[in-house]
Amino acid sequence: MNNARIGKLNIVLFILIIVLSIGIVASTGLYNVSIRGLTRYDPSEFYDMLGHEGIFSNTLAFWIKNKIDKKEDIPFVDTYTVTLIDKNTVAIRVYENDVVGCIEVMGSYFCFDKDGFITESTATRPDGVPAVTGLEFDEAVVFKQLNIQKQSLFEVVLSVTKLLKKYGIPIEEINFNSFNEVTLYMGDLEILLGKKKEYDTALSALDGVYEKAAEIGGTLDLRNYSEENTDIVLKTSPKKEKNP
Repeated sequence: MNNARIGKLNIVLFILIIVLSIGIVASTGLYNVSIRGLTRYDPSEFYDMLGHEGIFSNTLAFWIKNKIDKKEDIPFVDTYTVTLIDKNTVAIRVYENDVVGCIEVMGSYFCFDKDGFITESTATRPDGVPAVTGLEFDEAVVFKQLNIQKQSLFEVVLSVTKLLKKYGIPIEEINFNSFNEVTLYMGDLEILLGKKKEYDTALSALDGVYEKAAEIGGTLDLRNYSEENTDIVLKTSPKKEKNP
């Protein structure tokens, strides 16, 4: 086969590839989108956030985009998945952030997620959600981020609530005093954690004793608890006044 003929064949193949590609793109328009797991956004609003204009109105392009360049900064959303159903259809599953705590303002409880966004306001503290007291903040507005004056304390809130969830410890209140020391409350049990770089060791110990301690009531002092100092002292005197 001479070079001229090979050249013509290559041109024909190239044109054929282009035609087929155009045909595939034309036949894979994104026409059907289902979204599950949303409670804080309208589905069309969330879909717009993911970007589906231009080339991304194509099913394959939209799916690939959300595989390799997933949007990470959507308020209230932990993550989401995009599943290719057929050439014209995708299914989106949204996983929203869990509520980690709440603050009380004027008799209402404002619940917030791990990013500090307030998800809702309720008249009573939701079951299983600890109230956080002693924090200073500018305002509390639903669907806006809680503006805590000492942001480092919010990192402590996240660390402690994550560990409480890990160990299944039903704390009702997390309090910060003026020295940024942490005290937990569970019924008639007061638990002194103090101010630490990490709270895992102390809360791991609490996991083994809180049920019995809660039955007795009093003050459980874990401020000096460590791997080297494993003494746990429960004082059964009446519950102290909460730290300022």
